[in-house]
Amino acid sequence: HDAAIGGTGSSLGMFRLERDVLVHDPDLVFLDFTVNDNNYGSDEEALWSYEYILRRLISSGIAVEVVMLGDRKSYDPSQDLAKFPRRNQHAELAHAYCSGLADTYPIIREKVASGEIDLKTMYPFDGIHPDDIGYEHFYLIAKNAYEAAVESKLVCTVPTEPVHAGTYTQVNRHLLPDSDLPSGWKTERNFRVSLWFDGLSSRWQDGVAVCRASEASSSPLTYTFSGSFVALFGEADDKGLSFKATLDGEPLLTHRGSDIWAFSTSRFGFTNGRLFLWKVLSKELSDGEHKLVIQPVAEGANPKGQLRLESICTAGGGQ
Repeated sequence: HDAAIGGTGSSLGMFRLERDVLVHDPDLVFLDFTVNDNNYGSDEEALWSYEYILRRLISSGIAVEVVMLGDRKSYDPSQDLAKFPRRNQHAELAHAYCSGLADTYPIIREKVASGEIDLKTMYPFDGIHPDDIGYEHFYLIAKNAYEAAVESKLVCTVPTEPVHAGTYTQVNRHLLPDSDLPSGWKTERNFRVSLWFDGLSSRWQDGVAVCRASEASSSPLTYTFSGSFVALFGEADDKGLSFKATLDGEPLLTHRGSDIWAFSTSRFGFTNGRLFLWKVLSKELSDGEHKLVIQPVAEGANPKGQLRLESICTAGGGQ
């Protein structure tokens, strides 16, 4: 079963775990977020969500194989592996939880150094997405690692305490279509088409709460939660409404310092392009109770614009 959404990391993954993975009662899960959790980065919040997933799976009696994929630059043998701390951190977690481990980094680098693989041939499109030959190598590495784990009778175990002190212990996906919505909002079905296969929101969501541009001045959406992380999961097209957000009465600003949060697919340049959207509002809150207010913005919006939210996702409890 393919429960992966391309281009997303473990921060969204931990909120999808129940609906898209555990519901299938799996015996084995292949876990890979190394590139999309930023294999060049080392922020703690991404480690907390990754370890939450690993811990939750193995605690449920599910065998896990950690798969660590890279990009073209990370497979260049001239690059020091220390430049990719996320790969090293995920390897440490795999060892701590005694999971299977398919580490593509040293194997692909060795094949490049020997001339068996040419990186330009493996990555003819861009530095992130390989051609079929690349996926073939990835598959064989994952297969061999799985067979080695079975041969050695490896048993996944859960450490008494999380490896990372901030690892989330409380994760909540608050479904808005199931909530009492303020005036101007109503529940609708998801879009049935998308710009690409794993961007089809109806695969990952079961309805959305919708506010149209004509109703944007109606009651704002308010939600009180406890945690240190908050994000929005929903869907949009190129006419999607933007919104303003306040947290505990203070404006929440984007990383560029604006108080307007875009919720639109217009950046892709397609007319009526539809996709799921994932928007992290804050991941560095004090771990306590907070009040979030979402106010759709109609000014300058397309008259047919909509803000379509499936859930408010919060996490905390690890600090």
